[in-house]
Amino acid sequence: MDCWSILQLADDADERSIKRSYARLLKVTRPDEDAEGFQRLREAYEEALEIARWREDDEVMVEAPPFEPEPAIETPTLSELPDWSRLPQLQPSSTPSAAQQAEDQARALIPGLSTENLPQRWEQALQQDCASAFEQALLRLCFEQPGLRVGILVWAVQQREWLTPWQTVRMAPEQEQALSADLLQGYRQELQAQLEAGQEREFINQLKHYSEQPWLRIFDRRLHWQHLLLQMLHQSQWSLPLFERVCQLFGWDERTGVTPEPEWLWQAVLDRCKEEGFYQNLLARAQVQPSPSSEHMAAHLLLGSGSHWQKFRKMRKFSGGDWQACQQLAEQLTHRHPRLIERLPEPDVFFWHKYLPRTVPAHGWILFGLLLMLAYLLALVPGIEGHLAKGQSAEGAVLGSVIIAGALALLGRIVAAGWALLAWNIAPLDVWLSERLLPRRLSPSGRALLIRHGGLQLAIAAIFWSALGALGAISVLGLGLVGLTEQGRTPIEPADSFWRSPWQSLCYWTQWSTRQWCFAALMLIVSGICVQFFPGFPLTSSKQP
Repeated sequence: MDCWSILQLADDADERSIKRSYARLLKVTRPDEDAEGFQRLREAYEEALEIARWREDDEVMVEAPPFEPEPAIETPTLSELPDWSRLPQLQPSSTPSAAQQAEDQARALIPGLSTENLPQRWEQALQQDCASAFEQALLRLCFEQPGLRVGILVWAVQQREWLTPWQTVRMAPEQEQALSADLLQGYRQELQAQLEAGQEREFINQLKHYSEQPWLRIFDRRLHWQHLLLQMLHQSQWSLPLFERVCQLFGWDERTGVTPEPEWLWQAVLDRCKEEGFYQNLLARAQVQPSPSSEHMAAHLLLGSGSHWQKFRKMRKFSGGDWQACQQLAEQLTHRHPRLIERLPEPDVFFWHKYLPRTVPAHGWILFGLLLMLAYLLALVPGIEGHLAKGQSAEGAVLGSVIIAGALALLGRIVAAGWALLAWNIAPLDVWLSERLLPRRLSPSGRALLIRHGGLQLAIAAIFWSALGALGAISVLGLGLVGLTEQGRTPIEPADSFWRSPWQSLCYWTQWSTRQWCFAALMLIVSGICVQFFPGFPLTSSKQP
């Protein structure tokens, strides 16, 4: 079919008839319903316009008459010429043409023009019969004063059908492209402001109003508009129902293959949609009270409202499965949905680690007993010669020190279990005091607690004071302080074999770093020297077992 049949026009139709027919057919051939039909209609429209304009230009050209030689004219002599001074002088016409007069009147309406008085100026142009010239002057003003461009465009699109096939003002393709781009950016900014203000209902209504405008029904502009909207969704926060309404409005559906371009941006928005669905599901779980499962309890702990004290009251009832669910949810948010963490009431999804009950492993108490036994043996050194002089056995004193050290280690383990229970019950207070009183450099990760760990450390230091004096207490406190001040310390991994990696195995068993081992060796040497050579020194004075 030729272009005239598609447009339902005769082959001698003029440009105005072509635009009217195209506008009429465009109402029944929508690009989102019949893309191929719209493409054929668009191509026929452009071809018919080109033919009509070529025909108009051809008619303007006047065919030149055939050349005929003119008869020879005798040149008059100077005396035969008339006296030009006596002829009446012709005066130039002072009456301007109608087009020039209309353009002057339109130009007079431009100074002081604003978006508020534009309708009034248009009425004046209609009354003065210079509407066409005034409209052309508005087009020039859009590029001479960019600040007025959007305001003029909004009015002209609504009142004068600018950027549509049936507009009356003539503009170049580059001008149409620039004006449509600016107008779309203005639409986007207004919609962006509504999204940031959380006005989703107003956003949908405004988006529907913009998308139904005639100038946006053109296929290429509609694709550009959808691309801008996709970028805005990718960069903004929105709810899942709003995204579903937008998809319904434009017909986006992954199952039917109707999706906006580019593909990577669409997939990114889909991932955001899945992430939003995950977040909404977590919110729904957090609001269920009482929590029916470990997943619900974990969601309430991380997303629920309330202070740490209120959440701790629920944590006291957690079991191993509940803590495991909290760990899985925190890791899922950290590694798969990090953007959701900004929307949580607590930015640290592992904050509950600070409240977990902690127990000292069994080999820790064995190490405590060995060190205490070593402290008592060092304290025996100055009195060994006295025991031998009195005929007493030194083995008895050593055995007594071993028994005392073992009994204290066993008693310490029992007391520490009760202390851990007490510290667990006052964990919120302990965390609150530690965050405010402990220097950050001593506990960068917040793992060290003032009451739970500081109280236990002081009790152990007091026991070593009784055995070895002040040097014993300084050794215990310094050992813990060295461990706290080590920045970037990584957990010690177990060795594959003790014989292949004895040092790593020893560090893993004691949970001491290399610096702590060096400090312990140094304090052992210093304490041995002081006990041996300065037995009366106040720092090493202790009671003999």
